[in-house]
Amino acid sequence: MRLRLLPTLLLLLLPLARPVFAQPAAPGSTPPPAQPSPGPTLTDAQLQQAFAAWQRARGAVDAKAAEEAKEALLALRREFDLGSLDSVAAAFLRAAAQARASGDAREAVALAQVAVALAPDLPAAHLGLARASLAADATALGRAFAGVWAAAEATWRNPGTARATVANLGAALLLGVVATAVVLAAVLFLRRARLYFHDVHHLLPRAVAGWHAAALALLVVALPPALGWGLVAVLVVPLVAVSRALDHAERAVAAVLVALLGLVPWAAGALVERTSFSGTPAEQVAALESGGLGAEAVASQVEARHAEGRAGFPELFALGRLQLRRGLGRSSQATLSAAAALRPGDARLLTNLGNSHVATGDLEGALQLYQDAARRDARLAAPLFNLSVLRARRAEQLPPGEAARELGLAEEARARALALEPGLAARSAPVDGRALSAGVLVSPPLEAVELARLAEAPEAGRRVAAQLALGLTGAGGPAGAAILGGASALLLLLAGLVGGPLRSARGCGRCGGAACRRCDPSLPPGSTLCAECTNAFVRKDAVSPHVLVRKQLELERAHARHQRMASALALLVSGAGHLFSGRPVRGALYAFTFLCALGGLLLQLGLTRVPHATRATALLALAPLAPLLLAVHLLSVRGMLRHRAGD
Repeated sequence: MRLRLLPTLLLLLLPLARPVFAQPAAPGSTPPPAQPSPGPTLTDAQLQQAFAAWQRARGAVDAKAAEEAKEALLALRREFDLGSLDSVAAAFLRAAAQARASGDAREAVALAQVAVALAPDLPAAHLGLARASLAADATALGRAFAGVWAAAEATWRNPGTARATVANLGAALLLGVVATAVVLAAVLFLRRARLYFHDVHHLLPRAVAGWHAAALALLVVALPPALGWGLVAVLVVPLVAVSRALDHAERAVAAVLVALLGLVPWAAGALVERTSFSGTPAEQVAALESGGLGAEAVASQVEARHAEGRAGFPELFALGRLQLRRGLGRSSQATLSAAAALRPGDARLLTNLGNSHVATGDLEGALQLYQDAARRDARLAAPLFNLSVLRARRAEQLPPGEAARELGLAEEARARALALEPGLAARSAPVDGRALSAGVLVSPPLEAVELARLAEAPEAGRRVAAQLALGLTGAGGPAGAAILGGASALLLLLAGLVGGPLRSARGCGRCGGAACRRCDPSLPPGSTLCAECTNAFVRKDAVSPHVLVRKQLELERAHARHQRMASALALLVSGAGHLFSGRPVRGALYAFTFLCALGGLLLQLGLTRVPHATRATALLALAPLAPLLLAVHLLSVRGMLRHRAGD
């Protein structure tokens, strides 16, 4: 009987024994906040598995499974705050192109929209959506234009595409300089070659036949390319040969272009150095910042360099962010702490370090880090927003009075954050500890200037400059090319001055022939008319009336030939007709603009490949060049017609 009453007695005494084992909480004390449970992690294998599931479902024509796999990919990107999944988005773009080719325009638009959602910083995704929208509805010009505009914005957000675009634009400009110099030299020599051959014939004995003298003159002009002296010499020798026959404006424009040719190697080297991206450390850091497929392999390389003490601040920063978003809180905290040792006061780093403290359960430490980051950079919204989220979470564990005060501080921090960055209002509210550390807290990326420093490639720039210097001037470096270009321009200017003492022929102002005092010593010095025109139109009764009429007819025929040649050149290259007609400044400007636009269209994908760009998207991106090319050409032809009508 006693044994049966013993359990009942123990149950009755148990409430009285609780104060012995647990002390009551002091009035007004704050209970410890609930620690967040470890969140999920993401690996490249899991991301690849989700992508492969979509590929299998699409290959099996299983629409339901493909839709579920697509939603799973989008959910992974949202949950782990991934950047642009470029390779995955490229697969959706290819699928959209296939759907468009098969006539399913609606499916093409849907797939292109998913590509944009997966890779908002990929210009090809926005261009693909614009193209699919036009295929679905030819009148949807507004949506197509919006897609092109979004692609332009994404081009400058994405460091890889931005630098490649700048490189291609710079290459088109440099190509325009070179091509304009070639066109100008060819047109001016063609216009005045007759006088050059005339002067060479005077330099040879009288017994030498005319065709022998012409062959020797051509041999002199062909000597630089035969000896491999470079493009500058190839252009300067024929220009010097006809320099006496050129007017001051023509010589000045030619000298400027020759001098610019000498600077092209230096400009190209600087362009390559400032716009390189592929193969530089910046490419690896950008892959870590994006967090897409292949990021783990890059992370392993950075971790190896960190173990050897060779990893810099940007690499550790990007690695820590990747680990944080992939759910590796403790690894992220260790990596970001190592980065903080290299740069203690960086507000972006302190914010991410606070996020890693949240992921490991240290909410108080995160609170201090957010406050420190907000003090160090008052223009950064991320620490203020994260602080508001963290205070709202802490308020859930506080008594009503203290909770109201904490919520007030949270609202104040949130208002300040939204004033700095209104787009943060779209972020979802936290549900539990996992959401607090993964999808809600803002993780500010590395500053663009840090990535730009990593992308500089001085060695590649020096190699390109040396190669161009050798090809353009024969010099071994950009400094030598600049000196030779300047010296060649000076030689061209001086050659026009020494033609007088050498008694070089000048162009006749009427027929275009040679006004040469060697042929007719009776011509006055500085005469702008040849002997035949002087006898026909200046000296009275020097020729008979029928000879005068015949000379007038010859002038009209020569003028007509000149106009036909100028018109043909104007149709061939904008500005060439102006150069042939003696208007070098306007002609050089027209030719430069035309040739730059033409070079951009001919290159299409550019000298530097834009990541994941196709020929179709490249042509769409280059669409503005076509109206520019047409407008310049029409303006040039219109100017030639007006000049011809004035004559």
